[in-house]
Amino acid sequence: MPLRLAAMRSPGVMLAAAVALAGFVLACSSAVAQPVTQPAPFLTGIYADRPEASGADAGLYYDRIVAAGARIVRFTVYWKDVAPATLPVSWDPTDPADSNYNWGDLDQRVELAVAHHLTPLITLMQAPVWAQVGGVADDLGSYRPSAVDFGQFAAAVARRYSGAFQGLPRVRYWQAWNEPNITAYLEPLAETPSIYRSLLSAFADSVHAAAVGNLVVSAGLSPFTVDYPTVKSIGPMQFMRELLCMSGGAHPRPTCASTAKFDIWATHPYTTGGPFDHAANPNDVSLGDLPKMNTLLQAAVKAGHVDSTGPVGFWVTEFSWDTDPPDPNAVPVALQARWTAEALYQMWSSGVSAVIWLMLRDDAYPGSPLQSGLYFRSDNGLASDKPKPALVAFRFPFVAYLRPDGVEVWGRTPTNRGAIVVIERRSAASGPWRRVASMRADRYGIFDGVLKFAATRKNWVRARLIGSSVAALPFSLTEPPDHMYHPFG
Repeated sequence: MPLRLAAMRSPGVMLAAAVALAGFVLACSSAVAQPVTQPAPFLTGIYADRPEASGADAGLYYDRIVAAGARIVRFTVYWKDVAPATLPVSWDPTDPADSNYNWGDLDQRVELAVAHHLTPLITLMQAPVWAQVGGVADDLGSYRPSAVDFGQFAAAVARRYSGAFQGLPRVRYWQAWNEPNITAYLEPLAETPSIYRSLLSAFADSVHAAAVGNLVVSAGLSPFTVDYPTVKSIGPMQFMRELLCMSGGAHPRPTCASTAKFDIWATHPYTTGGPFDHAANPNDVSLGDLPKMNTLLQAAVKAGHVDSTGPVGFWVTEFSWDTDPPDPNAVPVALQARWTAEALYQMWSSGVSAVIWLMLRDDAYPGSPLQSGLYFRSDNGLASDKPKPALVAFRFPFVAYLRPDGVEVWGRTPTNRGAIVVIERRSAASGPWRRVASMRADRYGIFDGVLKFAATRKNWVRARLIGSSVAALPFSLTEPPDHMYHPFG
């Protein structure tokens, strides 16, 4: 969660296999396209570290997450808040029942999520003072946190949600830290790749030992290199190369013998501008740079520099754009809706298999820079919130582009399941919809192909579930001009 952005105003902010591109044969109005490649899941989720995730409104909160088509919720466990403030004379830090731990409302959040058929992803971060070595970091940071102590804490949390402790649910996905390439979360900067490798190794050993089938997600990386007086970072590509001991370039090579333990690689590719834009710095990663990050990941896997329990996945564990309204400096809501669908397409086509959106509803405005919710926040409470257009784009993403050989379309059904999808066109922004093709989504709800039908840039295209009024947002074949909107307004 990029809480530091309130001060910085700068972006820092189920599945062990990378997604396979699911193709379809050409379709016309009288035929249903059939999948021709091996299908793979593409899931979405919500960052749920908000007050609404527990308490009186929690039921509605999780209902809306499910209604948004999400399957994952991400929670953060702050080690400093759960562990004792001072090191006890006698205790067992690996025991989830040790009385020195204070679990707060975490049990309730996990139980509610699982009761709503959502899959929790739990992120552990922020060391207590007694686990920091050689200094103490401010705010959310940690100074040389002890890998041994972190591993013991990870053991306690993973055992608590192993499915065999006091009737609590099983949690399978575990993330080690948040954005360790930025000093807001880990210090000292020059040592963070090696510090994080040790943290990750201890974390993975504990999580894997707690229950068979547990999967370790690496910390999502902050997307940009920054050098401010109080906050600095290493670019995510540089951090990744140092962590995985790999060179740069189009054909990365091993540079040392060290390995990193994880099952799923994660990043936070916030983008200043549209969904196909690249970061200006070659060491940074926005949406358009995800393929180069995946190239490095696959090279590291091939070189044996990733110690995993199975095929290595690629996730985005935090992403969004703020909207106008309420923030007049952010992306207009209609454009953000289009960009949301395009961002999901861009991530899917780059090999990402799960995407966590920041957040379900806006924070209070003014007062917080986080206005990327799928709902506008109401002063009258959660029940009065109004959906943004991006809610439909997130639930039923669909894109369409004019190509020399037809119209390329991609989408994912709201249920993440197979269905027949009708593709419709209209001649302008208003007017009747006319059916031009049908496509069969694979068993994970993905449909993708180039369709042969007459179209111009003045046309609009949409996807609709056959026999239903459930439809994606209309998508204009006129591509809007790019604009350098800051992701946090």
